[in-house]
Amino acid sequence: MSSGDAPIAELISEVAHELRTPIAAISGFAELLRIRDDEHLRLEAAEQILIGTSRLSKFVNELVAVLEADAELTIRLMEARARIAREARP
Repeated sequence: MSSGDAPIAELISEVAHELRTPIAAISGFAELLRIRDDEHLRLEAAEQILIGTSRLSKFVNELVAVLEADAELTIRLMEARARIAREARP
């Protein structure tokens, strides 16, 4: 892996962690809902599921915004390169 790949690998690792953590919590609390008959525990598990889904949704929305911004920047760079290439022609 080149040194230029390190930030990408770190980003992938962070994204994976940010996605897996709430998914694991949601799964665990859903399992509790399935097997436990304690009403207090069920309410707490439901609350934790809502918190986890909210966290996951917020992260996904932020990730999409970053990816959209990156895509927009990439498009602008490609357009600028094409314009420079056209202007450089005799």
